[in-house]
Amino acid sequence: FALSACATAPGSSLTTASTDPAAGETEFRALYKELIETNTTFSVGSCTQASERMKARLAAAGYTDADMQILVNPGPKRPQDGNLIALLPGTNPALKPILLLAHIDVVEAKREDWVRDPFKLTEEGGYFYARGASDDKAMAAIFTDIMIRYKQEGYKPARGVKLALTCGEESANEVVGAKWLTEAQRDLLDAEFALNEGAGGRIDPATGKYTFNGVQAGEKRYEDYTIEVTNPGGHS
Repeated sequence: FALSACATAPGSSLTTASTDPAAGETEFRALYKELIETNTTFSVGSCTQASERMKARLAAAGYTDADMQILVNPGPKRPQDGNLIALLPGTNPALKPILLLAHIDVVEAKREDWVRDPFKLTEEGGYFYARGASDDKAMAAIFTDIMIRYKQEGYKPARGVKLALTCGEESANEVVGAKWLTEAQRDLLDAEFALNEGAGGRIDPATGKYTFNGVQAGEKRYEDYTIEVTNPGGHS
């Protein structure tokens, strides 16, 4: 992904300093690194710890406890599966907010299966390597960075901007934070529309201009299967 695009979003109002692609890059990289290096696997990781660390960064930017909360589904009795919700209020209460939705849990990763440590952010040849470097901590870090930048710049959107960092997308349907929040805390996720993992886009590296933005028009159906394999396997 392009670091120069990390803090821009449709309809944003940016200061002169923020239009510089390098502005805030150091801060973003530190946030991205912290999120990557917080293990959020189902077996030994903690989305709650990752949520607490992102909440601390939002608090440092000026968000109050009234703007943020970490929620855990009480059913599975897994306190490590915390979900972070944060809100930048809009100036027009009649307009529902935009929801920035990203999951922060990651697929399991054994050190012996990786050339590099999967839970250390490594940059080589213009690419980032780590578990979750793309799916989906890149999006989660970018969204959190956007929320921080907006607060620091005093941006006042007409429509509020809501952030949801959720747990359980990679946990084989055992704990799905987005599903639980939709069912039990719907008002906290309620929005006019959501920006989420699943579509995509591309920026021309020569000009910095968008060549396309994908729009997801449907949703896949989830199904569990048990498959026995004999090769080393991979992400899936």
